[in-house]
Amino acid sequence: MSTRQLIFAGRGLQFRCDNGIRLERGAITDDPTMTLNMGSGNIDYWEAFLKEFTNRNITNPKDRLAAVAGAAKHIHTTLQRTEDPMEYLAGLWLDAKLERFCSHLLWMCDEPASSFDEMKNDLLNEERYCAPSWSWASRDKGVDFRWKTVPRFKVMWKDLQPACSDAMVVVKSGSSIVLQGTMGPTPVKPSSGTFNKDAKRWANRWEVLNPPNGTLYFWLDWMPEIENPGSVDPQNDIELFVIALEPTLDGKGNGSAYGLVLVPFEDRHYRRVGMFQQHGNVEWFSSFPICYVKIK
Repeated sequence: MSTRQLIFAGRGLQFRCDNGIRLERGAITDDPTMTLNMGSGNIDYWEAFLKEFTNRNITNPKDRLAAVAGAAKHIHTTLQRTEDPMEYLAGLWLDAKLERFCSHLLWMCDEPASSFDEMKNDLLNEERYCAPSWSWASRDKGVDFRWKTVPRFKVMWKDLQPACSDAMVVVKSGSSIVLQGTMGPTPVKPSSGTFNKDAKRWANRWEVLNPPNGTLYFWLDWMPEIENPGSVDPQNDIELFVIALEPTLDGKGNGSAYGLVLVPFEDRHYRRVGMFQQHGNVEWFSSFPICYVKIK
C-alpha cells in the first residue's frame, strides 16, 4: 500500500497520494471513496474498495483477508487517532454505535452458489477457510453492501484467533461471534416466491408476498433446489435474525426490517447463508424472542 501510486486506468492515467487524486486531463478529486485519508472517511473508501476487490480473481481464495490487510492496517492506525476508533473483525469494522458494523453485516453475493451443498462445503472446507460465514471474505464471490441503518442488536462476544501471528491476515477455522437480538423462523420459503435476477439494484433476490405483512425479499448465498424431492430442503431450517428495524410514523406498523438468514449446521452453531428485507408491516417481528446466537 504505497502512499503514492501511478495507476494506468481504463480512461487514462491517475496519480494518487494522501492529498487526493489527479487525473490525466488535469482534474483533481478528493472523493473519500477513491482515496485513503487520515480520518473516519476511510470507511467509505473501504466499502467502495471491497466492491471492486471481491469481483477480481484471487489465485488462492484463502488469501482474501491477506490481500486487503495492508489497507486494513492503515485504516486501523488512522482511526485510532479519531474520536471513532473501530475494531477490525475479519474484513468488517466494529464501531461503538454498531452503525457501520450493521451495514457491513448486510452484504449480498453477486453470484449465489449453485446449491446449498456447494455453499456448505465451501464454508466447512478447512483448506479453503478464510473467515467466518458472517464475513464477506468467507465467499469467493463479488459482494455489495446494503444500507447504513439503525442497528437493533448487540455484539456480546467475539472469538477471532489468528491462524498465524496476525488475525488481520488470516483467522482460525471456527472463529465466531455471539449476537443478541430477536430471531424466529421464516413465515415463508424464499423459493415460494419469484426470483428476480435482473433487478436494477440488489438483483438475484427472491420476492415473496407475505400477507398481510407485505413483501419479504431474500438474497440467498445459494440457489434453492426447488424440484429435488430426494433431498432435505434447508429452507425448512431458516431463521431470521433481525439486524435493523425501522418502523414508519404512519401508525399502521409499516416500515422496513433487515437481517441475516441463518441455518444451524451439524455442530448446532449457526452459519450466515443470506440476508433479508421485510417491506411493509414489521410489527410481527415483535413476536420473535430475544436470544443469543453464536454464528461461525
